Amino acid sequence: MWRKSPSNLNLILRFLNVLKFLTHLRAHTILKEFWDEGLMQFLEEFKVIYLNYVNHVLGISDIATGGRASVSVDMKTIFSIALKCCASKIILSHNHPSGKLIPSSHDHAITKKAIEAGKVLDIQVADHLIIGVNGYYSFRDEGDF
Repeated sequence: MWRKSPSNLNLILRFLNVLKFLTHLRAHTILKEFWDEGLMQFLEEFKVIYLNYVNHVLGISDIATGGRASVSVDMKTIFSIALKCCASKIILSHNHPSGKLIPSSHDHAITKKAIEAGKVLDIQVADHLIIGVNGYYSFRDEGDF
């Protein structure tokens, strides 16, 4: 019989954390397939994964390509695509040509703006990933949401 005990609760929480990690790792793995690693160190790019309500990938879109230091992101473009493909959730992503996986104040501002826009349209921003050649940074995992 199932009983709520501290040990069972801890086991469940650890399992949920592993699932969450695997989900973000999967998103990172999927995105790496769509990124030209040769350009990652030269140009900043912004891509979005569009998901349905059960987290199946509907598509990945190249939103913008910038220079070495920044990329302009248009929320109208992101959410018009989300509406056209009937996405329930999106995962934002971009790279830092410097290779540093630390979010800038501009990265935080874009994330906040997307979350607010998503609330109006009932489209959840599931995460924002900074992609690097040797890893990634998840805003959700790091508590930056």
